[in-house]
Amino acid sequence: MKNTDPAECSNLIRIGRIGDGGKWICNPFELLNLENPCIFYSLGLNNEISFDLELMEITKNQCKHIAVDMNEQKPHIIQHLPYTNFLKGTISCKSNETFDEYTLQDLMIKYNTSKIDILKMDIEGSEYSILEQLIKIEICQILIELHSPDKTYKLFYQWLNTMSKAGFYLIHFEINEGTMLACEFTLIHKSCFEKYGVLVIKEFLS
Repeated sequence: MKNTDPAECSNLIRIGRIGDGGKWICNPFELLNLENPCIFYSLGLNNEISFDLELMEITKNQCKHIAVDMNEQKPHIIQHLPYTNFLKGTISCKSNETFDEYTLQDLMIKYNTSKIDILKMDIEGSEYSILEQLIKIEICQILIELHSPDKTYKLFYQWLNTMSKAGFYLIHFEINEGTMLACEFTLIHKSCFEKYGVLVIKEFLS
């Protein structure tokens, strides 16, 4: 891997509920200091919004929040996030609005965003089919659950290797407490190191 050196964040915190749903993020308070309002995409909810709620509270609802899930979210979920743009649909490698399929580029055009500050993603294996889309978009932090159909974890390695070559560094990872076939990763792009107070500490997995 080219850039999978671990990077040390000066304020790495876990927000959201304990267990599945919570994510590790680097210095979210800096989102209040951006020149433009922060852009926060949340792909895959399944009515679990503890991370989204806490991040929006931290940022005083100043982030533009786009939340996409293949199913309609329960009414009380939508009520808890009144400033969020909810969309029913799946993230795909091709566009097909008839079947509610959207590429990341479709979403960015739809919501008039040219970059993403925080991308939280849990789309049950579809993260591999949209890999090429991810590396074409300006993204600072990616908080993602990667899924493996077996215990070889080859798909993990290939995904992380591609992201590392695109300039992303590993901030944190943890195994999903419910299954050995999923793991949580937090990545940050090198262009955002100064903004979030990140230091690359040593060579790793190179």
